[in-house]
Amino acid sequence: MMFKKLLRHTSDKATEVALEGSGPSVGRRRHQARPRRWMLGRQASRGFQPPLFWGWLMAETILTAKADPITGAGDDVCEVLFIDEARVRAVEARMPADEVVETVTDIFKVLGDPTRAKIVFALSQAELCVCDVAALLGLSVSAISHQLRLLRALKLVTYRKQGRLAYYSLDDEHIARLLQDVLAHVQGTAG
Repeated sequence: MMFKKLLRHTSDKATEVALEGSGPSVGRRRHQARPRRWMLGRQASRGFQPPLFWGWLMAETILTAKADPITGAGDDVCEVLFIDEARVRAVEARMPADEVVETVTDIFKVLGDPTRAKIVFALSQAELCVCDVAALLGLSVSAISHQLRLLRALKLVTYRKQGRLAYYSLDDEHIARLLQDVLAHVQGTAG
């Protein structure tokens, strides 16, 4: 199957996709080999059913319903394709910007390391200097300093100097609540 052209409109107008190919996997008619046009959008509410091979387009196109069962569907997925357009648009309007989501995933990546998670937990209990954290976790001051630098880069921890010592604490209460919520979830599901 070869895709000849793909045109998408961002307004409420229908999205047109012209396809070229032949065989049973292309469209509804097996004998047709010339380009065809399928309409999405407004036509979806009039009973339009897209071909099954449009799975790659589903992330960018809103469909209403498809009566054909989804082949290979297990118990953990829908048995028929049905997209609630109003609900999808409402959630889409509340989705954070891509930059915000990237920062959130960076925070989870950093907290995904057991050593850094222990450091955050320790700092949620009390303000500690680098030497205290190193002694608590049984690691070198250099290793703890490196981990704290990564946490500080994402604004998870902050520090203050007192003489020759650097005391670290959590940057704000959101980090402590995040860790407490995760711990409550893990301890609640472990029992």
